Amino acid sequence: MEGPAGSHDTNSNPLGLQCEYAKSSRSTCRVCDEAIPKGELRLAILVERDQAPAMLIPAWHHPACFFEHHREKATSPGEFDGIEKLRTQDRAVIAALINGEPIPDSPKEEPEEEVAAGQKSYKKGTVSGSEAPLKKGKEVMGRESETGRSLRSTRSKNKRSLEEEDPPEENGAAEKRHRKDDSIKTEAIEASHSTLSGPDGSYAAAISEANAKLRDQSNAIWAVKDNIAKHSVRKNKQLYKHILHLNGINVSDHYSESDMIAILADAMVFGVTEMCPECERSRLIPGEYHYRCPTYLEWGQCAYHTSEPKFMKFSVPGDVDVEWLHDYQYTPRDRVFLHKAVDASPLSASKLKSDIAARRAEAEAKIIETDKPFEGRTIACAGKLAHNQSHYQQLIESGGGALSKTVTSSVWFVISTRTEVDKNSNKIKQAAEAGVDVVDASYVTDCIEQKRRFNFRDAKYLLVSNSNARAPARPEERKRKGESLETEQKPKTARLTLKGGAVVNPESMLEDTHHVLHDGKLLWSVVLSRTDVERNLNMYYKLQVLEPDDGSSDYYLFRSWGRVGTSRGGTKLEDFDKQTAKEEFQRLYEEKCGNEFGKPPIKHPGMLFPLEVDFGEDDDFALMSSVTPGSKTQLAKPIQEIIKLIFDVQAMKQTLRAMEIDLSKMPLGKLSTNMIMAAYKVLADALNLVTDGVGSRTRVLTLSNQFFTLIPHDFGGNSAPLLDNEEIIRSKLEMLDAIKDIEIATSLLKDEKIEKGTEDEDPVDVHYRKLRAHMEVLERSSEEFKIVEQCAKTTHAPTHTDYSLVIEDVLKVNREGEEERFKEFEDLHNKKLLWHGSRLTNFAGILSQGLRIAPPEAPVTGYMFGKGIYFADMVSKSANYCCADLEQRTGLLLLSEVALGDMYEITKAEFIEELPKGKTSTKGCGQTGPKEFISLPGTDDVQVPMGPPTQQKLCGKSRKSDLFYNEYIVYNVEQVRIRYLVKVKFDFGRRRR
Repeated sequence: MEGPAGSHDTNSNPLGLQCEYAKSSRSTCRVCDEAIPKGELRLAILVERDQAPAMLIPAWHHPACFFEHHREKATSPGEFDGIEKLRTQDRAVIAALINGEPIPDSPKEEPEEEVAAGQKSYKKGTVSGSEAPLKKGKEVMGRESETGRSLRSTRSKNKRSLEEEDPPEENGAAEKRHRKDDSIKTEAIEASHSTLSGPDGSYAAAISEANAKLRDQSNAIWAVKDNIAKHSVRKNKQLYKHILHLNGINVSDHYSESDMIAILADAMVFGVTEMCPECERSRLIPGEYHYRCPTYLEWGQCAYHTSEPKFMKFSVPGDVDVEWLHDYQYTPRDRVFLHKAVDASPLSASKLKSDIAARRAEAEAKIIETDKPFEGRTIACAGKLAHNQSHYQQLIESGGGALSKTVTSSVWFVISTRTEVDKNSNKIKQAAEAGVDVVDASYVTDCIEQKRRFNFRDAKYLLVSNSNARAPARPEERKRKGESLETEQKPKTARLTLKGGAVVNPESMLEDTHHVLHDGKLLWSVVLSRTDVERNLNMYYKLQVLEPDDGSSDYYLFRSWGRVGTSRGGTKLEDFDKQTAKEEFQRLYEEKCGNEFGKPPIKHPGMLFPLEVDFGEDDDFALMSSVTPGSKTQLAKPIQEIIKLIFDVQAMKQTLRAMEIDLSKMPLGKLSTNMIMAAYKVLADALNLVTDGVGSRTRVLTLSNQFFTLIPHDFGGNSAPLLDNEEIIRSKLEMLDAIKDIEIATSLLKDEKIEKGTEDEDPVDVHYRKLRAHMEVLERSSEEFKIVEQCAKTTHAPTHTDYSLVIEDVLKVNREGEEERFKEFEDLHNKKLLWHGSRLTNFAGILSQGLRIAPPEAPVTGYMFGKGIYFADMVSKSANYCCADLEQRTGLLLLSEVALGDMYEITKAEFIEELPKGKTSTKGCGQTGPKEFISLPGTDDVQVPMGPPTQQKLCGKSRKSDLFYNEYIVYNVEQVRIRYLVKVKFDFGRRRR
């Protein structure tokens, strides 16, 4: 299914340079367009694939051709991944080309014997310095971007993709050109196979004295490899694997024969290492910069590595009789590695771009004296400026720049004003989407008047910094070739989507004539997933057996696969009889995930894993009713608006997109509760590793792979992050909480779709009934409304100055069964009316099921005082959890009656698993709180917080608190009764002072 688990070092070269011997004769040089024969040295730079710009692939070159066009990319041979695996003379070739010296000759071939890799002559690698010839009449495009998108030769026919290797030419033209290339070779220095010294010593000069040990060990390893090749007349992969396994080096069949020979030669020269101390499943194998474990565990590769292993004697198996082992004798020797700082993160297109952006920003930070400060730059304007637009156009053009009427990623920056930024006008939004900074218009004037190019990112000028977003766009903003973001659809007539217990994949084009086979207890539809952080894998695989609706024998097997969150992938539709379709489904299922279909799955190393998915419905909830929401309902307008708000499918999708969930492969409500609980458990394990500080990289990797396999994310072409810090674990915990509540909301929507007799009912009425929560709109003139309004106005915290809150509606809420449940604590003293805030997408779950406590599987991060229900007496402290922004200014807050009783009062974080005896709640005592509590009208013992914010008297003997504001926590859901639902508008333009 894929290459060996780590046949290359997992830490990619940050420069994206590679070198190796060609594995076949199919690759073609990207400059001269000629074939690179098998076994010949080739060099590559990673480039973006045309069809998928976020994906990096190697573009191979002859050595001379590479340095003809990429000389500035490399300053030493050690910058190439794979350099240690080359023969000494081939390292010298690269060193010579870097230094601009003539290319040394390779050793002469012996025509009657098969030649090993690296022993062939350099057909195209024989041109000195920068004189690599080009084909006559061939136009070579030098369209090289800063990300390394590389030289592509134009062809009139059969334009190739960079990921494909081309067949060699089949006529004699290539040979004629080779002879011509050889004839112009200058100052070539012949060298023998066993020595570096030439007549004038220049060959030896290509390898410094400091690398003598590397040279000697390379020669020793290649001597063994050449001896094996010389006496091996046929493929011997299983023999090599057998010898390695007998020595405890447990490589898998994914390793190629050449990989096994390299590992075998290293073991024969240096000995075998100790067993991996982390997984204890294999001895180590050589990598580029260290020895590493070759084992692939259930959820990822063992990450153990060391540059100082302990060696022991390589054993010659008694049951193996091959000539190349007859005279073998083990001699202990030291092993040395290339010493190079290696970037620990996988290389990606976005990483290259971000590095370039950082270098650009550094250059732009320098103040330069010039009368053309905008030379070659494009600038845009936004909003009403101090002068008219033509005035700034003249200034910009006099400085060598150009004024653009539109905002795109090619714009240097946008000039505007603070007022326009606060308004968040269309052009300000476009700048954010394009990753373009917004700068005060005075920058242009200052540069022209003082004839200097200043740093526009200086705090004096910069209004909004968007340039960090230029690397990738956020998932909800990302558009790929051939894809568009989902647009809101108006309700249409109902249509059937559920067939055979699952939705037929529309890519099959059979949704109108077939349904998913439901045979007994088995539903013949699966979704497989696999994420590997180190190898930048993020794949899915879907299988369905489709049965005809008309009862005929036209069965189909449909499969689709690809990278999550991208358009990369494919589909295949095959027609079979029923039995053959099922057998092929079973075969593919077992091939991809290693399990027998119909039995509980087990995760196998290097294979995909089946997700537990709710196949019951699709997520096209907009199409489920022919009645326009709100057209028939008799509910009060404020109630209608809140129902539409909390059941807004587009808002749910937007929330999950912002969290990088891939909705195209894992639509709303599809993940089962069991899968979500399993993901909670993974996060808890990851947090334990982080807080204990003793977790191995292998464990962090495997947990990260497991989490992102269970919960498919859209990372585009970028690698998934590691769950190696508390911040990212907390963000993923919030994501699971949101998924859980959205799953509740979508399950209510699904229930509606199968309920008979609701076809002509207003969807708003159906949604409202499903919540099982009676709502009553409070009149603005009522005493209760005024109490709630006064509480909100006077308890806004003094440090929360980014917005003001405007109350739009207050609804009195009576959840079905909650009053009865609360009776047990109704007589408990110290009852307060307290605030609780959450995302809009969480409120369908909150109103239908009440406020809940995090499940046992969830990690403890983010819970300062343990897993409970948290409340505040300052409205803005709770409002911050609404996650409102300039795009979504509406939020919902709860005012709940909370039976606190005797409180355990503390002034710093303490994870509570069991309250002290006699205590029924926890109070985190803050420095600031409400001035007083007054009685709620109609009650004698429910206290309402009222401001203004006042410095609080701390509990006990405490003189200071780690908390700014009070927090109240209960650990029993029965201590809470929701009383009011408050709809507020966040006014970001009216900041509090």
